[in-house]
Amino acid sequence: MKTFLLSILFLVVCSLSFHAANESEEKINETFEVSFGDITNKSVSATWRKIDGSGYPRSYLIEYGPKGFERGKGQTQSTMLNAIWLYGLESDTEYSFFIRSYETSVTDPVWFVEHTFKTFPCNTEVSGIVSREMQTTCICHNGAVAVEIMWDEMADSYELEYGLKGFQKGMGELMEAIVENGVFISYLDLNSHTEYDFYVRAKCNGEFGEWTSVNSFSTNKLHTGIKDVQDPTFEIFPNPVEDVLNINFNSAFDLDNIVIYVFDLTGSVKYKSGYQENYNLSSLPTGTYIVSIRDKKLHETIIIQKK
Repeated sequence: MKTFLLSILFLVVCSLSFHAANESEEKINETFEVSFGDITNKSVSATWRKIDGSGYPRSYLIEYGPKGFERGKGQTQSTMLNAIWLYGLESDTEYSFFIRSYETSVTDPVWFVEHTFKTFPCNTEVSGIVSREMQTTCICHNGAVAVEIMWDEMADSYELEYGLKGFQKGMGELMEAIVENGVFISYLDLNSHTEYDFYVRAKCNGEFGEWTSVNSFSTNKLHTGIKDVQDPTFEIFPNPVEDVLNINFNSAFDLDNIVIYVFDLTGSVKYKSGYQENYNLSSLPTGTYIVSIRDKKLHETIIIQKK
């Protein structure tokens, strides 16, 4: 009898040890390493991985807010990727970030592991200015559809003034670039083989900083035709589009860092998104739009018609 009881006790201990090991393994599997990058005064990108590198879930849920926010009342987002962009943040503010998979209980310890980042202060000094002609790939011919001017985004909003080379400041065309870190000047407002000057200034807390010194760009032959898009790095359909736009990417694009912009022909951003399975453009009026697709290395521009 004594031997029998000892055997039963041994089996119970082994069973408890096995379950404890499994629970421990589950907790390890649900521990995330989170990294933050591309930090500005109002946005940040977050990426993560499981520490043991296995068992990736099908979707994730995150909650975030200013450090110390009441859990359950923060901003929430879901994603099927192991990366996400957060926009509309407050300047010079520390944030708390929490993540779990949808398969994980809201009471699991992983949902209470705090990851933190801090946004930069708003800054009216404009840096990193670059300009380039935006090319579109089509079965007719390749030509510039616009000039895109970009800079490092560190302010609440921006203004740009441009005109023919040597124009008097204050007498040019004024454009606003609210939230976005750049402007898009349509081929409708430019001439081919022409040199232009431009100036940029930034606004923080309702006050503009100084204009930059003069910058310049020149145009080549501007695009005037619109036909079906063909490009080896992606497939876009339907075009014309009525409501939902589909974009299939090949392996050249980094989907974790991709950003989709839709501009109208005045240069205003009408739609912006990270990578999704499809893009709902139903709210856009009928017309011609330019879609800008970019990650950290690639940048493609295409023209679409909205029905």
